[in-house]
Amino acid sequence: MARPAKSENRNTRADILNAAATAFAAQGFHQASLADIGRDVGISARTILHHFASKEDLFDEVIRAKLFEPIGVGIRRALDSDMPVELKLPLIMQQVFDVWSGHPRLLSLTLAEFLRPSGMGKQMVLEYVMPLLTEIERFVKQDITPPMPANAPFREIMAQILLMHATRLSMQDVSQQVFEADNTQEIFRRLLDMLFQWETPRLA
Repeated sequence: MARPAKSENRNTRADILNAAATAFAAQGFHQASLADIGRDVGISARTILHHFASKEDLFDEVIRAKLFEPIGVGIRRALDSDMPVELKLPLIMQQVFDVWSGHPRLLSLTLAEFLRPSGMGKQMVLEYVMPLLTEIERFVKQDITPPMPANAPFREIMAQILLMHATRLSMQDVSQQVFEADNTQEIFRRLLDMLFQWETPRLA
């Protein structure tokens, strides 16, 4: 019997990711089963494990493909563009928000993994979040003139804003009662102004 073509394998993998994203969003990580995901694609759970090492590996790939990979593409496109610097950073932040707003349930599951002591969130931070923050930080501190001061806590501020907005999106309808208006971009702009004016603390 002839082996499946590579394009067929890629299509099957993409179908599995899409079905898994729907299942995880609807049922949660623990409730969604490989059998249910496979049924939606027309394959068995065993076939899924031919493409992904485990259910955890499948979930990790879903989060990467849906929440972080599109952001990385958008960030690099914005950084390489000719638009003014003052427009690039808000655009990058907006791209993050746009991607995440399309998958609020997956985002809430990811936050849960960040908070769970034995969850997959810590590895996701190291693999997906830190490289993106590092790339943006290198841009603002090395590639523009004048650069942001080297000691400005850019990554810390970015991480806190992203966490705040991820929480907001995950809360969905309740977020309107807690946050009232969405001022994230304005907060980000003001914090950027502060970071570009950051001074080294004077010793007493």
